Amino acid sequence: MNDVVTPFPQRQVRPLANDELSQAAELLHRCWHDTYRRQLPSRLLSERTLDYWTDYLEQRRERCWLSWVGSRPAGLATVSTNCVDDLWVLRRYRRRGHGRALLQVALEHIDARGFDFAQAGCEDFNEEATAFFSHLDWQVIGREPLLGLVPGRQVEALVFSRPTRKSAEQAQSAPA
Repeated sequence: MNDVVTPFPQRQVRPLANDELSQAAELLHRCWHDTYRRQLPSRLLSERTLDYWTDYLEQRRERCWLSWVGSRPAGLATVSTNCVDDLWVLRRYRRRGHGRALLQVALEHIDARGFDFAQAGCEDFNEEATAFFSHLDWQVIGREPLLGLVPGRQVEALVFSRPTRKSAEQAQSAPA
């Protein structure tokens, strides 16, 4: 018997390429709707079309990264200033290191631009995201009510923060 082992494709994280925009928009559309379909009014859900996400990512093309398993996109991250604006991983690829890998690339980008702290946010009902950031020692530094987002329900936007590598290294080398 000839035992042939097919290796599992390795995870790759790389910047969004021009020819990958539609795949990235499809991924974001799927993740966003999967997360919010039970939380938000149908009017708001219907506004977030594939065209909406394509335009959204087109504006962020220079600061967007995709995580891949072979030829399949598994997740994406975008940043602006010192903020991780988006961090999305398809449900079937969660708990496999894609979120951490994307977050690491985003933090390296923020650190290289000279910021001492990085920030990220999510709504309080997004338990998977809040658990992810908490598990990685991000601290909640702010809460803001999102009035009218979900009719009849109080929703808060949570703001998480953590020092960048540069800031953490400076804190360790500072005299006590």
